[in-house]
Amino acid sequence: MKTVFKLAIIRRAVLAQTAILLQRLYHTFRITDGALDWFTSYLSNRPQSVRLHDGQSPFRPLPHGVHQGSVLGPLLFILYTADISHIAKHGLSSHFYADDSQLYVTCRRGEELKCAQRVSACIDEIDDWMASNRLMLNPSKTDLLWCSMRGHPGGVTLMPRGVSRTILSCP
Repeated sequence: MKTVFKLAIIRRAVLAQTAILLQRLYHTFRITDGALDWFTSYLSNRPQSVRLHDGQSPFRPLPHGVHQGSVLGPLLFILYTADISHIAKHGLSSHFYADDSQLYVTCRRGEELKCAQRVSACIDEIDDWMASNRLMLNPSKTDLLWCSMRGHPGGVTLMPRGVSRTILSCP
């Protein structure tokens, strides 16, 4: 019974993500009419099978979401997460590529604490956005790199939630 319950939760999450994506395509990217109908059809009730070497599984319905291995998957993920670029503020610069995001900031000596607080606030806000959009930061893949010409400044601790480790880099 627990497995069925977990599956129901996963299906509801994927259904919600599909609805969020379709809303975002319409409201943010102004995709309408036939194009929106095409995306709705593409993301709903599609058959999928798995092929491995000479074998192939029977086709099963994929009621919601993007097919794994789909050529549109990375593009749809970028569109789904596009709002993160608006959150990456707090005086930080950002770079996004497929499912990878980088935030960076430079600061003057003596402003390290203020910069650390801005980075932490931004990551926390992104973490909140992701939770509200049924995503989550993967702490095992989320690192923070601190580079400084003079070593790590004393009294500055930087470990926002969702970050697994801070890497100190000094020349």
